[in-house]
Amino acid sequence: MSSHSLSSTLPAAPRTSTQIGTGGAGIQPLVEVKRDVRENQVYRRVLLEQSDEFYRRYFGGVPDAMAKLFLVEQTIQATMAPHLYVNDVYRVQVRRKPPVVHLDISRHDGKAITHWRDLQAIKNQLVGPECEGVQLFPADSRLVDTAPQYHLWVIEDPNFRFSFGYDKRVVLPEPIRYSTDTVGTSSRTIPAAGGARFTVPLAA
Repeated sequence: MSSHSLSSTLPAAPRTSTQIGTGGAGIQPLVEVKRDVRENQVYRRVLLEQSDEFYRRYFGGVPDAMAKLFLVEQTIQATMAPHLYVNDVYRVQVRRKPPVVHLDISRHDGKAITHWRDLQAIKNQLVGPECEGVQLFPADSRLVDTAPQYHLWVIEDPNFRFSFGYDKRVVLPEPIRYSTDTVGTSSRTIPAAGGARFTVPLAA
């Protein structure tokens, strides 16, 4: 992910006394908020300050001053979602295009999201616990990587099921730890490119 995020320039939502733990059920409820009109000003300033290389990569060329203003306004309007939900840690923009709900998720502090359970809890809160969604890892030819944001595309119908994935629910309070005592070693060495070698655990 890119280290620079437009959302990281915005003021963070106030934290409550209850913090997120290991993820999932521990996150604060998300509440819908009205957009702060200053957000567009922040986005506009940040985009206009980008280098010529940014415009070459993103727009395919370096525009003149008037064209740059037009492109920036067009980009802001295209990326602003009609609904915004926040809690003490997360910010979620919601776009609905039935039957799909697009959840655009980021942290107020601009850090990476490390707990998939938090994404599951956000999906459950904003769309429904029995609705299924996916996170797409696209072809490089249409890859978008400009900020530490995460995208879920969720089907609104709670009866819909993807043709892939597990059939039954299995949720354990603690992960299974596999012992390597019976085979006498806890790791193995793997040859790598260029004659290098690295060691990996035999089991997690």
